[in-house]
Amino acid sequence: MKETVTRPPELSGLLHGFVLRLRTRLTHVSQAHARSYFAALETMPAPFTLLSIYWAGRFTLCARREDLLLYDECFREFFVGGVPSPTSGDNSALQRVTGLLASCGEDEAAEAEDRKETQALSANVMEVLRGSDFTTMSQAELSEVLRLIETLRFSYPLRQNRYRRSSHLGPLHAQRTVRAALEQHGEFIRLVRARADLRPRRCVLLIDVSGSMRGYAEPLLRFGYAMTNSMPRVAEVFSMGSRLARLTPLLGGQAPQVAMRAVTRSVVDWGGGTRLGSGLQGFLNTWGQRGMARGAVVIIASDGWESGGAELLAEQMARLRRLAYKVIWVNPHKSSEGYEPSTAGMKAALPYVDNFVGGASLAELVALGQTIGSVAGSEFKRKS
Repeated sequence: MKETVTRPPELSGLLHGFVLRLRTRLTHVSQAHARSYFAALETMPAPFTLLSIYWAGRFTLCARREDLLLYDECFREFFVGGVPSPTSGDNSALQRVTGLLASCGEDEAAEAEDRKETQALSANVMEVLRGSDFTTMSQAELSEVLRLIETLRFSYPLRQNRYRRSSHLGPLHAQRTVRAALEQHGEFIRLVRARADLRPRRCVLLIDVSGSMRGYAEPLLRFGYAMTNSMPRVAEVFSMGSRLARLTPLLGGQAPQVAMRAVTRSVVDWGGGTRLGSGLQGFLNTWGQRGMARGAVVIIASDGWESGGAELLAEQMARLRRLAYKVIWVNPHKSSEGYEPSTAGMKAALPYVDNFVGGASLAELVALGQTIGSVAGSEFKRKS
């Protein structure tokens, strides 16, 4: 939002008097012109000067060439005590205006210093909130952090295509070089180079919205919103509780408030029980086995509390591990001091997890986004 410059009441009254005087000379000046004049003054940087008042009125209150002479005469008469020339006559009005402008500049300078101090304080507060647990924040602090999560942008996880793309900067491609030589009767006239053809890799986020994840589900859903909008056609988001729900169509291409309201209406088991095994089984049967999980980076955000049996969860995790390229488990409690994965669900899932990370703060979610964007790229670099 653009900052507006606050004028002292005395200066505002003087400017209104000038506009009234001018309207007696220039009959075409209407209320709309006057509003444009004051709006132009609001956009000018502090401190106000007589020159800025003059040019703001000249640009907004004069419509014709012949208006300029009348405007100049009215300006000199009003601000220089009725004397046509600014070099003669009583300058008491000019001194009065100059004093008001100077005091206005001092007030604006003081306000500018206050704003700098407030901004510095806000930066320090945000640095503290960056590493704070979501459940320890006030509602105002959480709202600000949620807004920041919505604006996160991620790099695509990459996969290497089967074929390589021609490039003069890539390594030598032996087969294509020999084929080109055969076309030239066995003469190696040119060396063919090629580089890896990298394409976006699918990324799937499964969010536990059960009662045990209260306080963390909403930030993770905002993370899913940011992921869906920064990686369209690649990212998929699901909620898992007592049932499975696909949220991707609700999150993509919409304003954050609209998307969150749609998610709230769609997720009917918010804060209910947890059946991770059956939810993961439903995902694999309906979506994963058909291709969504094949070669994908799959992120499961849950604290590992399982009410449906750890055996089913272990079975489905093994099945997911055979399909997915990488499996990342996000547990908000992992960053807590003295945390141990003691729940039956976590013990069953961890053998099939590639990365076990935390997700209780903004900093950890930012790190998670970096992990998602770099995991496939790092694998490709190691192979090449």
